Amino acid sequence: AQQALTTGSSNVAVGHAAQPALTTGSSNVAVGYTAQYALTTGSSNVAVGHRAARDDGTTATVGTVNYTTCLGHQAQATVSNVAVIGSAITAERQTLCIGNYDALGSGVRGAIALSNAAITPTSNPTGGGVLYAEAGALKWRGPSGTITTIAPA
Repeated sequence: AQQALTTGSSNVAVGHAAQPALTTGSSNVAVGYTAQYALTTGSSNVAVGHRAARDDGTTATVGTVNYTTCLGHQAQATVSNVAVIGSAITAERQTLCIGNYDALGSGVRGAIALSNAAITPTSNPTGGGVLYAEAGALKWRGPSGTITTIAPA
């Protein structure tokens, strides 16, 4: 972990090959196998999970991002000021992306992207409801089983 670090400060790396390319970035936290693998000079980033902030299986995470949070297996940030929770792999995406994730919304800044539900809810929730996307439409399932389309695709 952190074998290339030269002048960066206040960094934490736990896991095999965590932050191996980091040279001058500061205040970064990487926990997990190859977490923040490509990060070189970015600062104030957090990555927790197997290959978190490394790549999505195809596209490498940018090495100079700042203020990102990537939580989960292969959660990936390709721009600064973004939080990605869950897998970033298109085929496995069951994730809520807050900010600028390129694959959802073409990198629109300040957006919340909600991936389509892999399996739509079939039972009624208690004490609240379930918000999800189906075929791009935003839907809500309430405790009575009523499904309301909030925004069509």
